[in-house]
Amino acid sequence: MKVGVVVLAVLFVFTSKSYCDMSSKQFQLSNLLKNSQLVVKGKIVQVKSDDNYYKMSFSVEDLLIGTMSSNKIEVVSRFKNGFRLEDEPYLEEGKEYILFLSNTKSVWTITNRIAGVLSVNAADDLKKVIQDYKLQEKLFDKGNCGKLISLFDKVETEYIKNLLLLDIEENLTANEFNFVKRLIESNNKKTKMFGIKHAGKLKLNELHESVKQTLLTSTDPREKFYSISALGEYSDIKDLNVLQRFLTENEQANRRVAIYALMNLKSELVIEPLINAYKSESDWGNKSAIISVLKSFSDKKEVREALSDFRTSERNKFLQDYIDDILK
Repeated sequence: MKVGVVVLAVLFVFTSKSYCDMSSKQFQLSNLLKNSQLVVKGKIVQVKSDDNYYKMSFSVEDLLIGTMSSNKIEVVSRFKNGFRLEDEPYLEEGKEYILFLSNTKSVWTITNRIAGVLSVNAADDLKKVIQDYKLQEKLFDKGNCGKLISLFDKVETEYIKNLLLLDIEENLTANEFNFVKRLIESNNKKTKMFGIKHAGKLKLNELHESVKQTLLTSTDPREKFYSISALGEYSDIKDLNVLQRFLTENEQANRRVAIYALMNLKSELVIEPLINAYKSESDWGNKSAIISVLKSFSDKKEVREALSDFRTSERNKFLQDYIDDILK
């Protein structure tokens, strides 16, 4: 019974979906631009709907990409038996938007669903992105991280900056140390978290202490999450005392990422704090994660004794089976 593999996979996805909301490819500007025939700014002037479709009449005020024979276009979103679908855009009549549009079988739809809808406040910065994209066809290709960073510095809209980070992320290397350092020092929480994440991912040793200090001083749960994860990426046993503090953090997701951070240390010194954490842990998922880490030390007498004690007191059938699978 391969319970351990399943547990780690499920828990990692769960944790990532909870906190890592800056990683979706559908929001990348490269993806939106390459998959759109039109990019337009304008207003929804009329909405009609039936059981299958939500039809929006869009009046184009500014054509950013593509060609049109008229300044009016019908944009369609789907219903299912009259009900709205998750992530499908249903825009309001009378409101202004920027839309990335794709044409399939002569029907215009919004590229990548809600990802293809932007606030008109982003128009000026989006034009800067489009201008650079038109001048440099390979702007988003690997090896052009420096150009994307220059573009990031030119735009001012926070949302456009965040979208650009999604593309920068795929090209980022240790050569961009100064950029990552600048992000960590930023007052913008999202860009700061991005910098923290990649300081650890790229194992930028010069920023190790900055990540640790951010973790120790932050009061923001999401910032703590990224800092714990990044500190774990360094795999430095010297961070044990800091990381184990977060095994009793109020935020369940932060406790979980602390468990994984300790796993990365690959040291027997994590055994005792994890055993103690299990005793006070109420979340079954976090308990599963602890067991998964302890499993790698299951040849140790103290670990087997602890697992046996957990099995005796545990009431969750899944966890019972998982422990049995290790002890057999």
